[in-house]
This record gives sequence, C-alpha cells and structure tokens, in this order.
Amino acid sequence: MGRFQGAIDTIVQTELRRFQFRLRTLMPDQQQTIETLLRGIATGILHPAIRSLQRAAKEGEPETVERVCELFSVGPFAAGGED
Repeated sequence: MGRFQGAIDTIVQTELRRFQFRLRTLMPDQQQTIETLLRGIATGILHPAIRSLQRAAKEGEPETVERVCELFSVGPFAAGGED
C-alpha cells in the first residue's frame, strides 16, 4: 500500500511543478490548500485499488494483487519490473 501512497505523492508533486508558474502569486496557505486538494483527489481515485489489494492480500489472491499492481504500474508485478 505504501507504493500507492508513493504514486499519489509523485502525481501531486509533478502537477504542482507543472503549474508552479501559475501558482506563484498565491499565498503559502493557498498553495498548501491546493496541494491538499490534489492529494485528496489522487487518494480518492486510488482508494478502490488499495481496497482491492488489501482484500486480495487478506484472502490470498496473488493474481488479483498482480493485476491491480500492473493496472496502476506499481509494485514488482508492474510492467517493466520493479517500480
């Protein structure tokens, strides 16, 4: 599950860097609000996948774990090997 959190952080930081020029006029607390919003959206999108991984791991379903990891390009099962 930590790999999904890492993916969320990467997405958020990438988008913040992409829009850094446009966000430069905002106050620090406004920038923090935007970062929190982005993190919440990304977490919400990945939440079903994380729940599926938790359930599959608990129920001993390695095929499901592999498919979810491949779908989201995380973990040792992701296309191209280690993430």
